[in-house]
Amino acid sequence: MRKLLAILLAITMVLTLGACGSDGKKDKDDKKKDSYKTALENALEFKFNFDTSKTEELAPEVIWNYYSDTIGEEDIIGYVKEEYESRKQSLEEYDEDYEYTVEAYEELEAEELAELAEDVEYYYDGYISASDIDDKGYYAEVIVEYLCEGEVEDEEVYDIILIKIDGKWYAVCENGEFLFAY
Repeated sequence: MRKLLAILLAITMVLTLGACGSDGKKDKDDKKKDSYKTALENALEFKFNFDTSKTEELAPEVIWNYYSDTIGEEDIIGYVKEEYESRKQSLEEYDEDYEYTVEAYEELEAEELAELAEDVEYYYDGYISASDIDDKGYYAEVIVEYLCEGEVEDEEVYDIILIKIDGKWYAVCENGEFLFAY
């Protein structure tokens, strides 16, 4: 009787832990999809590897509206994708490429984030308000190597800021411009 009870208890514990584990994994996957590191990776893949598959995720809708109104393109996302495809073809003709590495992540101080939020609001002419930007942000240092025929020709360091707007992370430059537009 004791063995049967012990086996039933063990099975119950395994099933309970298995159920908890699967829910936790889903939550972690959901959080990972919307992390500041994922936002940076998407922006860098777009900017340097010309991966346009996640273009819509590079900025909130109000920013796309700003560019649509400013440039006069109704399908602004399609327009941006075409521009980057054109750049990609130009680089392929010259056998140039990029490689990048992220060197550091550092949380922004409240004052730095407030100043950046004002820059974003100013840069985008009121389409987005400084108050729309959440109270947490990160700084990332990205080293980009420019390659020609497989050899490093040049290297630059970019300071990229990661901000959260309406619960979603985005990459911007120090002047407040969204990275895809820089």
